[in-house]
Amino acid sequence: MTIGALLIPSPITSKDEIQYSGDATLKVCKQTIKPNDFVEKICSEASSTRNVLKDLHSQVNAYPASFDDFLGNPSLNRFPNVICLDKSRVRVSKTYGMGDYCHASYVDSYEEKNGYVLCQAPFSSDTEELFWRMVIDVSPKIILVLGSLENANGPVMRQFWPETSKKTYSNRISVVFTGSEKVVDQEVVQLMITFDSKELIRVSLVNYKAWKSDIPVPDLGEFRQNVKEIEARIGRTGSTVLVCPSGATRCGTYAAVDVILTRISKEKRVGVKETIEIILGQRYGCFQLIEHYKTIHDIAHRYCILSGMPEIAHLFRHKSAKAIDKSEK
Repeated sequence: MTIGALLIPSPITSKDEIQYSGDATLKVCKQTIKPNDFVEKICSEASSTRNVLKDLHSQVNAYPASFDDFLGNPSLNRFPNVICLDKSRVRVSKTYGMGDYCHASYVDSYEEKNGYVLCQAPFSSDTEELFWRMVIDVSPKIILVLGSLENANGPVMRQFWPETSKKTYSNRISVVFTGSEKVVDQEVVQLMITFDSKELIRVSLVNYKAWKSDIPVPDLGEFRQNVKEIEARIGRTGSTVLVCPSGATRCGTYAAVDVILTRISKEKRVGVKETIEIILGQRYGCFQLIEHYKTIHDIAHRYCILSGMPEIAHLFRHKSAKAIDKSEK
């Protein structure tokens, strides 16, 4: 299914028939027109106070191109309103099982393309098995489970990794517990994945228990620093797998914070808007709550000050306050 295409007039008509109306629609019929002629006509007839072409692109890019594989695998999707885009979804190899669909998407980090995998938490034996098949394929440097398994309202996520011994699945894949380290609000679990008792990969899983619900958001800046220290100690390379109940809300917020703080450190600039737009274009459903925006802005502002950038922090704080105030109205 394609949503974005519904926003684009098709076919484009003769330039004699194109009229731009105040409600951002194009009245079109009859004969086709070349794309460059269409662009020139739009720009020439647009109001001087409005970039019509930019508005049109913004509308189209606000919607995913297609999500056919999501629709074709309803039993593998926990939330029917958190779709998985075809263009960025992780395609699982069939080396250790059938089917290539997993509710997980590649998202670019600051330093590399597909630097993150944002994944819905497994909620059944089938989605557990798919998750570990995906992990074998991706061979990540670390897995971050963003949230406790339960909160005051009851269970939130399934315990999909072993706390002791091992878990073995129907495809003869086993996830073996090899050790753990518990500190305040988080646990670092060492895992080995095997096939017929033959070791495939080892990976560290960090369960961040302080994040009990989508809101309020805990101190992600401090947690991120802990993750960086763990990664340095492990010394692995690869993507970071981010897991939360939806695979979008908390995962998207953490990814945005990580990208923005890295950019501040390396470029001395913030770039919140561009970061959020990139993540939204790859993983649908992120940044649904204004509290997530506030968290990202607050952490970025604090990091600017700690990084010796008070002038940038002041300008950023002023702009972000106006943007958040506008969003709340």
